Formats: sequence, structure tokens, C-alpha cells
Amino acid sequence: ANDLTPEFKVSMNPDATVRTVELLNSERYGDAYFRAAADSARRALFNPRCTPLKLPLDKFNEWQTFTITFDPKDIAG
Repeated sequence: ANDLTPEFKVSMNPDATVRTVELLNSERYGDAYFRAAADSARRALFNPRCTPLKLPLDKFNEWQTFTITFDPKDIAG
């Protein structure tokens, strides 16, 4: 699980909903475990229960694009 850290470039809409998600470490997508982690993280980014993100709408220029890394160690279980 230590190596299952998909990293994404996320582009946002002005209403704090996710527009696009690009997997940055896609060279690892051939690994079935990494692929499962990456697909799960991508689904979370688009999950209706998780969007819109709680971001200050008046600061769209600051968060319209960002990079996020999903690390299984950070998930409470």
C-alpha cells in the first residue's frame, strides 16, 4: 500500500465542481493494484457527495488547477 499513491492534476469549474482529472503517474497504471487505487481516487473526485468542494468561490484563480496525491495511509479505517 505504500506505493499506491496516484497523483492527479485537477481542473475545476468556477462553482467548485471538478471539470477534469488527469493521472500524472500514469506509467504505473499497468499495475492492477495501482490501477484500482487510481480508479477509486478518480471516482472520489467526481462523487456527487464530495462535490462541490468547499473552496472560496471568490478565489477561483488560486484553486482553478491543483495537484492532489491520494495516499492510502491517510485514510482512516
